[in-house]
Amino acid sequence: MITEITVGNFGTFSTDKSVPLKGLTFLVGPNNSGKSTLLAGYLALATLNRRFGFQFPQYPDRLNIKGNFPSPFFQRIDPNNREGIVLGTLLKFQEGADATYARGADAPIKFTVKGQFETGEASLSLKLTGYPSFNTYEVSAAAPNKESLNQLYSALKNTWAFPSSRDFIAPSSSVGYYASDPITFGTKGINVIQFLLEKWTDRDERWEEAESWLKKLDPNINLLKSPLRRNDASIETSVKLQNQKYDFNIYSSGSGIQRALQIICAVVFSDPGSVIVIEEPEMNLHNESQNVLLDLFNSYVNNGKRQIIVSTHSWDLILGVVRDLGMQTNRRGDGHVPTNKESFEMLKLSRDTSGIDITEYDLTNKKFSDIRSDFNMLWGESTRHDHE
Repeated sequence: MITEITVGNFGTFSTDKSVPLKGLTFLVGPNNSGKSTLLAGYLALATLNRRFGFQFPQYPDRLNIKGNFPSPFFQRIDPNNREGIVLGTLLKFQEGADATYARGADAPIKFTVKGQFETGEASLSLKLTGYPSFNTYEVSAAAPNKESLNQLYSALKNTWAFPSSRDFIAPSSSVGYYASDPITFGTKGINVIQFLLEKWTDRDERWEEAESWLKKLDPNINLLKSPLRRNDASIETSVKLQNQKYDFNIYSSGSGIQRALQIICAVVFSDPGSVIVIEEPEMNLHNESQNVLLDLFNSYVNNGKRQIIVSTHSWDLILGVVRDLGMQTNRRGDGHVPTNKESFEMLKLSRDTSGIDITEYDLTNKKFSDIRSDFNMLWGESTRHDHE
């Protein structure tokens, strides 16, 4: 499991900032407090690791590499290309006024991840210099043995990324269309139909599990429609009009259910030990649907098979955890999967003129009124006073 992320000289982080992680980690805070920047740093390292595979060449306990990324890497931005996505992300966070200190070669961008595994702790660090191409790198890794470091590589490789700018799913997909790797999931999630078609064809044993979670959001959804009757497949839901049932493509339904479908597919079909990074999973979802996603996260985190990192502005999503762990009797009920306090972490980010502050926020020893007051940036000042 990934236990710590550190970023430095990147976006709003002018100094090195480290955050601890658990099985389920919530990043909360106002806009421009560093949540997206922190996740972008981790995803940049994970993507570069997938592309170049910073693998142990021999058996040494430590590894240090310096060099340049090969041409034509980082020469142009291709929105459909994994490397282009990384460069676009790096430039996005380095072009603003907040990042002027990091543009020179003497201020390298720094990303570090640490992980704790059965065979020991492992860490991987990456420094990038040479704005704006960032093609000069320095990699260092440390672990007590090869197995620990390879487990860290595996966690990075099996990272599923869900930025807040996910696109709608495609209306249909043809057999044979290539489904991209987990970290991009079709760059922006649009290839979920092809992904499901492959799982259907492979008779994946988790198919019914994925469908059951989706039906908790919408009982009328059929995950895959007519995969064998023609050359393409679609996902459809149903509606009844005058006692007559009609099917329509989920592409024509709300954006919330489409995004939830992408998230459910990643959590259910990802390999054990995978890391799923999600920005604002609550987007366009009703509060009860957000509770379904929290149940989904808890179900796969509590058994230790997934690690999920979430940035959120949703009071409803936080409230679900508060009801599981806080000092009150209003629990979410027997129908929900409770949050495990041993595997949950909430980190509160804030920013002032001195920089970004990151603190661990313990829900277990706080009253609801205290939590509500602490998270007034989610309620809004006027709303908070109205409830006091």
